[in-house]
Amino acid sequence: MSSHSLKNSVSLADTENEIKNDQTLAIPEEDAKYLQDVEHFGGFVLGDRAFPKINNAIKQEDWESFESFFAPEFEGEMFVWDQATSSHFDFASFDRWDSESPRTKKLTRTGFVAAIKELRAQFPELERSEFKVIKMTPEHHGQFDEPWSGSFKLAMAGKNPAGKIAFLTLKFSCRIASISEETPDSKEYILSCLPYEGKHGTSEKFLMEDVTNNTGITNLGLRDNWKYDYAEGQTRPFVTGGIFANDFNQDGNTDFLLTDLDGLFFYVGDGEGKFTEQSIQIGLPRFIKEPVAVVADFNNDTYEDLIIGQSL
Repeated sequence: MSSHSLKNSVSLADTENEIKNDQTLAIPEEDAKYLQDVEHFGGFVLGDRAFPKINNAIKQEDWESFESFFAPEFEGEMFVWDQATSSHFDFASFDRWDSESPRTKKLTRTGFVAAIKELRAQFPELERSEFKVIKMTPEHHGQFDEPWSGSFKLAMAGKNPAGKIAFLTLKFSCRIASISEETPDSKEYILSCLPYEGKHGTSEKFLMEDVTNNTGITNLGLRDNWKYDYAEGQTRPFVTGGIFANDFNQDGNTDFLLTDLDGLFFYVGDGEGKFTEQSIQIGLPRFIKEPVAVVADFNNDTYEDLIIGQSL
């Protein structure tokens, strides 16, 4: 091999390695680290550690604590409650606000707290509430100890003063003074809040209900991937199973195949919302731990066939 062709071969190999490296890292390592830091401070520190304290103050109606999270120079606004776009149906009523909806004049932190207090009063029986980050990023790249801009969601659900089932969801754009590991124990870090979307609804009863126990389908035997105690160093799987609905036996009724990390479950439907588990009876390997499956008529006999894991 000539020295010229050797140089070309080495150059080509280097180029291929560079391409592989670029494919491995979609963005430069420095940018990836920055995004991880933004996610850590904006999502975890603020969203998972700091904001739950604000949510708890709302739940407990501890308005002194709630006000302490807002800066003295705080400026905010709120939608005008009775100027929503309303829709009324036999089963429920809904109100909606968007970025074009009328809002109050500028509110101080005391005025904003009073507005939230009025909303909380709409739920004398509060069953759940949320105060969660939607997005958050530093206003100046890399300046974590300076203001951040982003958005959050305030949600409440329960029963209103009339005893009806009700929910309220408000989304705000906001500014945060700074975010650090000390933020969850800090006060006066919210600089501003401006609502841009809101939804409110009431109904006499829940529009959907859990009927699992009435169907014959059970979650016993299915793995709860969030609570499962994996061994140290074992990766928590991303795909844990699937649900395949089809009339497998062609009796005119929908059947279900559930694949799970702890086995297979095949439910035969009776057409009236009831199902019977018959995995072993129809010849399926009940305890095969294959979460991935494909359903298709592979041999053109009009019946659906299964690929479960690597078995047909």
